[in-house]
Amino acid sequence: MDNRMHYPNRYCCNLSEFKVITVCQADEIGIYDVRNGSHIRKHISGMTRSWSAGQLVMCVATDLVKHHIIVGTTLRYLYVFYNELNYSHTITLPDAISGSWGIAVRRDSLLVCDYMSAGAYAVTMEGSKSKLMYEFPKPELDGCNWRPISVCIDKNQFIYMLWWASTSGHRRCLLVQYSQDGRQLLTTKSVDDNARCITTLEVDDSDKLLIATHNSGKLYTYGLVAK
Repeated sequence: MDNRMHYPNRYCCNLSEFKVITVCQADEIGIYDVRNGSHIRKHISGMTRSWSAGQLVMCVATDLVKHHIIVGTTLRYLYVFYNELNYSHTITLPDAISGSWGIAVRRDSLLVCDYMSAGAYAVTMEGSKSKLMYEFPKPELDGCNWRPISVCIDKNQFIYMLWWASTSGHRRCLLVQYSQDGRQLLTTKSVDDNARCITTLEVDDSDKLLIATHNSGKLYTYGLVAK
């Protein structure tokens, strides 16, 4: 895999009302304060010996119940930190998973988008070795080999993913909605081919989907139907 395709992308998620967690290749993690623009940074390789040379950070999520920050990488390792950026422990993903391009915490499980293996999974988060719970149904559209890249969950626990596919050298992107248990694919929608990350956004007390593009500088919002 050509690591140049990832650098210097920065990925982020909310930590609190005014603070954002950011990660950037190869192993930088930081907290950005929107009130004053301050940015505290650390390098994961300097906090744990379990960091493997050549791997890159690819995504980040927060566990609001345990007050943990979880960083996904191009390998099978997840790095867990406390909210103050103090290292806690490393989780090894199951053998079926080669890396994490997108992650989201759902109750006691972690949802993982593994682009390289073209699969999306739910795994446990307890201990140093996670266990596979189930695999999400893959979209079957136009005979493409769809690969997951990003995941989020709305207030009603419905799950949303972005999937990429390449046809005749052209990249396509699909937005997929899953049931609350993740075992049923509900709807699909073609979106901007440059879409890379997805999250939820609260506007006027209602949830919306927010999609950020890879390198075109565009943001898209989509309304959600109340269930």
